Formats: sequence, structure tokens, C-alpha cells
Amino acid sequence: MLFRSMDWENIFKETLDYFLDYLRIDTTNPPGNEIKGALFFKDIFEKENIPSVLYETAPGRGNIFAKIEGESNEKPLILLNHIDIVPVDREKWDVEPFGGVIKDGYAYGRGTQDMKNMAVIQLMVMLLIKRSGIKPGRDVYFAATADEE
Repeated sequence: MLFRSMDWENIFKETLDYFLDYLRIDTTNPPGNEIKGALFFKDIFEKENIPSVLYETAPGRGNIFAKIEGESNEKPLILLNHIDIVPVDREKWDVEPFGGVIKDGYAYGRGTQDMKNMAVIQLMVMLLIKRSGIKPGRDVYFAATADEE
């Protein structure tokens, strides 16, 4: 019942805003500048009072991990995504690949399908759990890694 009472119209708008903002961050690998994406998430988690840790495994190679504590010692649920995107061939784009724009009802930007979309969905899961005040049955982790490999 709690989730039914949430303002889903505003949640959709917030999700879309985060998605477009994230698409505007160039996290191309190589060279591996994923720290910009990790900092994006870190700022949101700090604002929402969700504990998180940022690791830089090499200069510019940022990873972020956040945690919401659960009620039991059961194995955690891990929401896993990667921050890096493949290089852009700008000649093949009709829009700025890092513009994060809506055109003809579609979101455009490098990473819309791999995998910035999933990262923002997972971010919103963390935010909605935290905001709801519900303590999950197990720990829930958000892990955004520099590279999928």
C-alpha cells in the first residue's frame, strides 16, 4: 500500500531528469574517465543520506558502492551496473551523443541502452527504498563499476 500512495508522476520526472543528466556525462572507455559517473552517484547518495564509498582503482577509474541495511544476515541483493561506455563515432549521430536529449519521444545519448538506463533504474530503487522507510529483508547494495569486465 505504501508504494501505491507515492507520487509516481514526480518519481517518473525525477528518474528521467537523472537519466538525462547521467547521459550528459562522458564516461568513455578508453580512456576510462568513469570517476565523473561515480561522483554523479556519490552526490545523490550523500543528498539522500545513503551510505556510499567511492573507490578509484586507477586514475579516473571510479567505482561507487552504496548500501541500505536490511533486517537479516541473508545474502544481500546487489544492484550491479557499469559506468563506462564505448567510444562514439560522432558522424553516425543526428544529435550530440552527450546531450541527454528527448527527441520525438525518445531519449538520446551514448549509454541509453548499455547501461546508463539500468544504472538510473537501480539508483531509483535505492532512493525509493530509503524514502519509504521500509527496512528490506536483506542488505541492498548498489554497485556501479568502472568497467564491465
